[in-house]
Amino acid sequence: MNNPVAWFEIYVDDLDKARAFYQTVFAVELMQLSDGSDGKPEMWAFPWQEDGAGAAGAICKMRGVEPGGNSTMVYFSCEDCAVEEARVNGAGGKVINPKMSISEYGFISIATDPDGNCIGLHSQA
Repeated sequence: MNNPVAWFEIYVDDLDKARAFYQTVFAVELMQLSDGSDGKPEMWAFPWQEDGAGAAGAICKMRGVEPGGNSTMVYFSCEDCAVEEARVNGAGGKVINPKMSISEYGFISIATDPDGNCIGLHSQA
């Protein structure tokens, strides 16, 4: 049985600002998957491993799909979510709920990116 999430997309208006935010908070380089030509969405993917655990995904700008205010929550796995949380405000986002315990399931932080999309940070420590 596989985990239920296979892919995620976070819709944004300003790809440069969003890319800078996610690269800063998670200390990674995003890779361009699509340049937005021919009416396709412009997409920048988070690093992934072909046979690795967890879901892969991208930030995306697509005509007709508005960012922010949606009911989708993507949780990013972290060693200690307080580390990534500490980078959020300086990268143009906002911490909504600082690191808190979710009992035996670890810890979470909730933040928004510069477009207002809510994201979750999860860690066991």
